[in-house]
Amino acid sequence: MRYLIILSIVLTANLCSAWEGYDYDSDSSIDIESRDGNTIEYYDDADGEYHTGEIQDWGYDSSTQTNDLTVYDYDAGETRTLDME
Repeated sequence: MRYLIILSIVLTANLCSAWEGYDYDSDSSIDIESRDGNTIEYYDDADGEYHTGEIQDWGYDSSTQTNDLTVYDYDAGETRTLDME
């Protein structure tokens, strides 16, 4: 029973947390709030707005231990590179 309680707490915590990262080109913190396939919704601290985008490329940088996402931002009409923790 204790195992089930701990498991439910861990799963709930993972569902509630955002994936944090940074866009060095715009000098902005990024929080990915949700993902459905290649479509993401993220919050951009620079403009204080939520954006919707499509992941076009995804790689792992072993030197910085970050995931590098190339995202097309539907709202801004531009491609961004996000370094996610």
